[in-house]
Amino acid sequence: MIRISLLHPDLLSKLLTPEDFAMRLPLAWRQRFVAKVNFAGNDTPIGQCWEWTAAMDSDGYGVFSPLSSSHPERKMFKVHRLSHHFAAHSIPTGLVIDHLCRNRKCLRPSHIQCVSAYTNVVRGETFIAYNRAKTHCPRGHELVPGNLTMSGIIANKRICLTCNRALSIINNRARRLRLKRGVSC
Repeated sequence: MIRISLLHPDLLSKLLTPEDFAMRLPLAWRQRFVAKVNFAGNDTPIGQCWEWTAAMDSDGYGVFSPLSSSHPERKMFKVHRLSHHFAAHSIPTGLVIDHLCRNRKCLRPSHIQCVSAYTNVVRGETFIAYNRAKTHCPRGHELVPGNLTMSGIIANKRICLTCNRALSIINNRARRLRLKRGVSC
């Protein structure tokens, strides 16, 4: 018989049922934790979410404390991080948790992946992700490797080379005209 903990983490996440997941939680707070999870949450392209129904932080992530609210040493933990931990995964140093389903309330282990902060931002719903998805510059030039450069001034800003060259020509002509007229600036 194969012990489930010896399986590859990706396979383990897919095999975890809500019951298996609950059994991995510490006995002292298992019932409180499971009562706050809707195991029949949003249906997404990668499967049904397990949604947290209790306390949320200001960013919309579920939070939970194993200690009672009156305990002086009470600390809140993000539930998607707890879920990842109890599904027998560790979070490597320098990586963050990414919700593949884009649902911040979700704590299903198969919907959570460790990635770099940059990857998480690019995958998310941010200005960086929006701009990264653009295929053409505002003037209609295609943003492909031969017509694209990264700005050294603003990290990871993509610049259309065709527009950049045209702007350089205009600026150089204007500078030469000012020099001819004796105007400096």
